[in-house]
Amino acid sequence: MKAADAKSELEHYMFYFHRFDSHKKARSVALDQCRKVAKREEELVVKFGDVRTADVRFLSEATASLVECRRTLAYSYVYGFYLGKEAPQRPLFEYLQEDLEKYCNMLHGLYEKP
Repeated sequence: MKAADAKSELEHYMFYFHRFDSHKKARSVALDQCRKVAKREEELVVKFGDVRTADVRFLSEATASLVECRRTLAYSYVYGFYLGKEAPQRPLFEYLQEDLEKYCNMLHGLYEKP
């Protein structure tokens, strides 16, 4: 029985660790995008002559939001690991976590479009 419990605990830990690590790596990608966003904004201004710099500022704001969302998601898995399985707030927590992840991935997808 102890071996089964140990295996279950390890699987529980690995699930949360992989999710944390995945969002941490995605945050690194978003940070890299932050470093490149000024160039992309400039390219848009040049490509569309009637576009002002203020009109493309949404790109830098979006990447900053993406970085913050990835950080929040990464550490939400740390919180989720320690949150009891029977905690009354767990369903709401998981719903909000899933919702944030969905919209974060959607924002990332929009940013990647040419």
